[in-house]
Amino acid sequence: MRKSTRILLLAFVMLLAGFGATYLSRRLDQRDTLLIPAIADKSSVRLIELSSGSRLVKLSRLPDGEWSFFPPAGARADRLAVNGLLDAFSSDLVSVIPVDTEAGAAEYGLDPDTAIRVAFDIGSGSSQDIEIGSVQDNPDAGPDTFVRMSGADQVFRLTGHDLRRPFPRGLDSMRSSRLFSFGVGDVKTVTFSRLDGDSKWEAVTVTYEGDRKSPLARMGWRIVSPGGWEPGGIEEVVGQASLVLVDSWAESLPEGVFISSPVAKVTFGLVDGRTVEVVLSAESAGFVWVATSEVAGFARLRSADAGLLAKSLFDLADLSLVKSSPEEIESVLIEGEGRRLAIRREGAGIVSDGMPAPLDRSEVETWLRSISEMDASGVISGKAASSAFQSDLRLKVTRTDRSVISVSFGPRERDGRRHAMVDGLPGIAVVTAAELAPLDITVDRLMARSVFPRDSSTLRKIRVWSPVFGTAVIRPPEKGEKNFSVQFGNSPAISSQAVTSIATAAISMRAHSFVDDVRPSRIRADHLSVTFTAEGGDIVLKVSSAERGGGFVAATTGNRFMDSRAFVIPASMIDAVSAVFAIREL
Repeated sequence: MRKSTRILLLAFVMLLAGFGATYLSRRLDQRDTLLIPAIADKSSVRLIELSSGSRLVKLSRLPDGEWSFFPPAGARADRLAVNGLLDAFSSDLVSVIPVDTEAGAAEYGLDPDTAIRVAFDIGSGSSQDIEIGSVQDNPDAGPDTFVRMSGADQVFRLTGHDLRRPFPRGLDSMRSSRLFSFGVGDVKTVTFSRLDGDSKWEAVTVTYEGDRKSPLARMGWRIVSPGGWEPGGIEEVVGQASLVLVDSWAESLPEGVFISSPVAKVTFGLVDGRTVEVVLSAESAGFVWVATSEVAGFARLRSADAGLLAKSLFDLADLSLVKSSPEEIESVLIEGEGRRLAIRREGAGIVSDGMPAPLDRSEVETWLRSISEMDASGVISGKAASSAFQSDLRLKVTRTDRSVISVSFGPRERDGRRHAMVDGLPGIAVVTAAELAPLDITVDRLMARSVFPRDSSTLRKIRVWSPVFGTAVIRPPEKGEKNFSVQFGNSPAISSQAVTSIATAAISMRAHSFVDDVRPSRIRADHLSVTFTAEGGDIVLKVSSAERGGGFVAATTGNRFMDSRAFVIPASMIDAVSAVFAIREL
């Protein structure tokens, strides 16, 4: 064979070998490599099909950018969950690790009942169709997912990815957990209905008549029925109701649960003219089942979430009894049960009919605030014995605009509650013992209890005597001085800020409470005595060694408002005045 022929033959063999190698390599790549191209543009996906077992779900992009979930008709997808699914395929997914499938696809979670098939319609005729199997966790390298292209036999191990993460609840993970597709801004009217204790329906209807764009939008709600009630936090109630979350969805009710005889119903009238009705079953094992006219099927709610729908007048009305701020209260009259208390503003002061002493302004203002904050804890419908209501106590509040609020209270029950009726409002309110506390106020609590009730500018000196330490005389500052001074016997006077603080403590002493089982004339100053010398005569405080309620039993002479009764002075006040004797030791 000539040399040129041998060269041509060798070149042909090499060309043939190269072609064979390329062919075999391509066949090997096709068999041993998985490539799932990235979905670079999420907005290009218009439809996603999901299937597992015999169930098929379609997610369709809606004109408003949201996603529908079908079936059932009318259901909405969870936009965040769908975006999470698309994000899982937003980059190329490549595997060069085929696995042996001789044991069967079920070993890798790719049997028909376990695998999740995901098919993306990307538009322009292109699509992706993938079957997702089980996930194997590798603590050092992250999770691996077994996958294959739909219709193929070869299974691949996709390392570093968990493609089942978007499906913690299976296909329903893509469905919105919200019971309704609308928000509070879409609601025009709501009727809350539920069975009362007598298996009779009670309903309350609210409507929105305000401007949604106004900063005071929440004030636009009105209670239409029953009439006469002012709205409470309706905006919050309706907002919470429209955002109720579903625990799980089902195509049919579980055995033993019946919704044909609901215990509560809610009807939403929307601004677009639609009406959405929802009915609630009785509670079962901590859950309530509901059905809505907006979407087929049934939703299981946790009892607490179902409570956001089962509302009554108590949840929607303003249940404050007085509906006034303390500053708006002109006078208060409490009458009944053999007592009468009348407090009124008079000019810049506050006075009382028949009060034996001046009122303590701070105590009265605190009490008026507690009156203004009295709330009912519930409402009984007007049909529940309103005609048989009997009152033995009455609260009358006159406001500065001369309007009057009158509340009648029934007898106190064993747990301290009372039933109450507010003039002009239907139904009966239930008021707890804690809310009724302002009605139990006593004259003693409101009256001024200052040991030295005069103007401090009239003070000449304070004499403090102790059976242990002797006598200390405190005098106001001399002309040009700032501080009080104290003198012990014939010793030089000591003037300091500490003495001034002790004098201030003495002038500020007040009775904590009154003692009616001790006669003031029998009290002896065997613990301490304080004598205030001032214009108008001396006032003497006698402090006995008897202790009661965290203080010392004491009495006064020269104080015309306090002399007739013994009282308790807090031990802290007595200690503050007794501290004057420590100055001598210094």
